Order: sequence, then structure tokens, then C-alpha cells
Amino acid sequence: MKKIISGAGLGVMGLAAAAIAAAPMAAADTTNSGLTVTGTQWVVGQSYTLLANAGVGGLTAHFYDNGVEIGSVGTSLGQGSPGNVPVTWAWKPTTTGAHTITEKTMDPILGNVIGTEGPVTITVISQWDSVVGGIPGIGPVLGSLS
Repeated sequence: MKKIISGAGLGVMGLAAAAIAAAPMAAADTTNSGLTVTGTQWVVGQSYTLLANAGVGGLTAHFYDNGVEIGSVGTSLGQGSPGNVPVTWAWKPTTTGAHTITEKTMDPILGNVIGTEGPVTITVISQWDSVVGGIPGIGPVLGSLS
């Protein structure tokens, strides 16, 4: 069954395009207390890099999303220089909404926390919202035109 797009439908699509074009660009990456989450817009299913500093070689960096561990990276003795041992983790969010990312550097033998970085709180949107610029309410209107 074919649907005819009315003048009103074309007007809505034009407004959506104008809103997307006028939307301000977000700053690159988000950093807080030594933890960086790469990206300017976070979308479900896309990959982003979490970057922290373990501080000293021989420790393990554990990354968390909303308090749930999502991965860990061990460092080698002698890696980097004292106070500068960068660690990264590839993160691919699976749900929309607020995500608070943190990192804990731990002694892999004793299990005690040596240091923490973050938190960085970001909002992850759906792939559909990333296409229409995350404009509230525009998805149902455009979806009804197909």
C-alpha cells in the first residue's frame, strides 16, 4: 500500500532538516578526573574508547558502566613512566539513557583499590535518534509518513 506524503508531511520533514542543520555541535570527547570517553554523540551499538591512567605499571584498570564492570586492562611493570601509564578499553553501549562511566585501578594480587578516575556521565541515544538529531517527538511523525 502506497502512502501519499502531503504538503504538511513535507513541511515536517523540512523542519526536521532545518533543526538538524541548526543543532550545535557538541565538544569532542568528555573528560572528568582523569577519565575520558571519546565521542561527541553516543549511540547504541557504536564503539567508543575509554581512556584512563593506571599511574603505575603492574596494576589493573577496571572500567564500570553504572557500577557494573565492563572490562579490565592489566599493565606491565615498567610500562609508561611513574604517574603516566595510559590504559584504554573499547566500549560499545547496548542500552539508551544515562551511563556513568568510572575506572578503578587495583592491585591484581591484593585486590585493593589504588585509585579511581571519573565519573563521566553521558547520555546514549538510539540509532534512530542519531539519524534525526535526537529531536524529541519527531520520530513518530516521520515514522507515520512511510
